[in-house]
Amino acid sequence: DLAIIQSGSRKVDDFSVIAPLYPEVVHIVARNESSIQSIDGLKSHRVIIGPEGSGMQSSALRILKHYGIEKNITTTSDVYFKDLLKHETIEAAIVTTGLMNRDLQSMLASGHFQLLSVESSEAIVTKDPVFHLSEIPRGLYREGPTVPPTNIPSVATTALLVTQEGENELLIEETLEAIYNGGLALKFPTMISKEDALKKSPLALNLASRIFFNPPDRVGRITETIETLAAFKELSVAIAAGLYLLWTRRKKKQKERQEKLIQKQKDKLDTFLNKTLEVERAQMETTDIDTLKSYLDRVTEIKLEALTRFTQEELRSDQSFEIFLLQCGNLISKIQMKIQNCSQPPRT
Repeated sequence: DLAIIQSGSRKVDDFSVIAPLYPEVVHIVARNESSIQSIDGLKSHRVIIGPEGSGMQSSALRILKHYGIEKNITTTSDVYFKDLLKHETIEAAIVTTGLMNRDLQSMLASGHFQLLSVESSEAIVTKDPVFHLSEIPRGLYREGPTVPPTNIPSVATTALLVTQEGENELLIEETLEAIYNGGLALKFPTMISKEDALKKSPLALNLASRIFFNPPDRVGRITETIETLAAFKELSVAIAAGLYLLWTRRKKKQKERQEKLIQKQKDKLDTFLNKTLEVERAQMETTDIDTLKSYLDRVTEIKLEALTRFTQEELRSDQSFEIFLLQCGNLISKIQMKIQNCSQPPRT
């Protein structure tokens, strides 16, 4: 009864949209040893663009069409993008997926591939409403060498949770409750928040979803029914509406206070990021095992202190906090590997 599809897919018009889930970012992947250094460089090469009829293929073809090279490359739709690891005759892939896709992470962590920027991202977004601006953070997929080496400009579509038209509203409401009030954001840090769902959905949501994300819509729907009731009920409706208005105002003030608190914690998070950068620079300048071990302990202390201090669920589900944890993990792995290498006796 439910499905996840990509906005821009040809199938999306056949469904009713329940919620926008997360951005699916366009990754232009090319082999390091290939001559491909830009999207225009894909010409005359074999490129994986996703399965036939898929949202990934649709996004890839839109990108290629913008650059006017859709007829100048050999597209491959019957090979999964991770098969780049074993099909050396294929030199690139256009992969539209979430930043936390494990197959993409493992492929880029191999160190055999580079990510190309989408130089005309703003022009693409202006001309094609399916896309919105996005960015792939430096070092998201690998450290040493870093992949990508800098923040990479790109574009993204949106993964949509959909259902058939006329689906039971209770099923939709229970599904939304499970997604947004069940702590799912802690497991998927790039998930679009409940507060941003309405404005970040590229397509209109069904009525049950609009009421869930914006409870005042429920009042409007009830009002249409109330108009058919007898006049003596109008007073009770007015009182109920007044109480509801007071409740929504109170909730709004609570939300504003919460947002200010979270913003303060985000500002503090920058301090922890700078501390890890200081350790990373320092460890590059030494091969002393004891010193490296002290740096390893320092990174662990920074990570634990951040986890202890930042208790707000909204901050822990924020992408910046996830990037901080990834940075700590990568730095710990790098120092451990360096300690191991320095501990080995020199070869004779």
